[in-house]
Amino acid sequence: MVEGWAEDDPRDHSHWTVPEYRRFLEKEGRERLHAAVGPEDRSALGVEEVLAAGKPYVEILRLAAERGCDIIVMGVHGRGPVDVALFGSTAQHVVRAAACPVITVRS
Repeated sequence: MVEGWAEDDPRDHSHWTVPEYRRFLEKEGRERLHAAVGPEDRSALGVEEVLAAGKPYVEILRLAAERGCDIIVMGVHGRGPVDVALFGSTAQHVVRAAACPVITVRS
């Protein structure tokens, strides 16, 4: 248990197994995807929700190529130059390597 959290605090994941935590993250990811695009828009735009595990830019590029995507739209975070220089940026990798246009949107 993490110090300062109640035993039943939902933020305390220390007692979970890896499969439990992965299921939790997948459920949370799906909920965030549902919240981002409403059901009417999802239907009209033909939105398909996909969760993938791996290096994010590799998975984005792989899925875009597999599905023959016309465009990739992705949000970007305002990270500092040192962070980007040391660790790279998913958006930078995707923009440089994608076979289709990429639109980036600042949150």
